[in-house]
Amino acid sequence: RSHDSLTSTNTGVGGRVFYIGTDDHVHWVRKDGVWKDDDITASGGAVPPDSGTITCVDDGAHTAVYYIDKNFHVRELSLQGTWIASDVTSMAAGVSVKKKDGALTCFYQPSAGIRIYFVGSDGQVQEFAWQGSRWTATTL
Repeated sequence: RSHDSLTSTNTGVGGRVFYIGTDDHVHWVRKDGVWKDDDITASGGAVPPDSGTITCVDDGAHTAVYYIDKNFHVRELSLQGTWIASDVTSMAAGVSVKKKDGALTCFYQPSAGIRIYFVGSDGQVQEFAWQGSRWTATTL
């Protein structure tokens, strides 16, 4: 299976590009003297994606990549020195994504933190919000 999913973010140290490979893993492409392609699903011990949907954000402290798994959960791979994997849907006690190839987007704003948006299994637009130490879920 091939995916055409690609996302990027800019950090204080340069751009970061992520994609879902034909191995169904999230990859990080970056130039560190030479071009490198790292399988961050493997290095983060993460559940692999089950769709081509991917998005990312950088909040100045760390970079995070979000994708949808086979259980229609939003997953996070967060770079905090090493890649850390989390199930955002479970942590927020939120609803699942409506379909595995559904829309998924996010942003960071200093006054609001990280926000993730998608259409939930209930057909409503959902927001997962990072509240400094925990994820919360809101139906919009």
